[in-house]
Amino acid sequence: MSESIRIAIVGVGNCASALLQGIHYYRKKPDAPGLITPQIGNYAVGDITAVAAFDVDSAKVGVDLSEAIFLGKNNVERLCRVPSTGTNDNGHRVKRNMKPARKLWT
Repeated sequence: MSESIRIAIVGVGNCASALLQGIHYYRKKPDAPGLITPQIGNYAVGDITAVAAFDVDSAKVGVDLSEAIFLGKNNVERLCRVPSTGTNDNGHRVKRNMKPARKLWT
């Protein structure tokens, strides 16, 4: 295994759940069908490691990422067991009554 690719996830929703399950699945079974390109340069799917995660759902904040990917409104099918990542979902407070974002294009 070469140097790892460290990722931070903003929004621990269905896409994050599918991504983390896929990383773990293909780490254990690199020859399983499903990946178009199992290796890019010196990097394989198993070289990706989640080191931080952020979400606003209070059910996910402070929970290990391996559990947070299945909480709240996430409804991605469980494809495999994701072991504890040691990465907790670092929540972010949402300000109430925020004005909508201004349109930045014409």
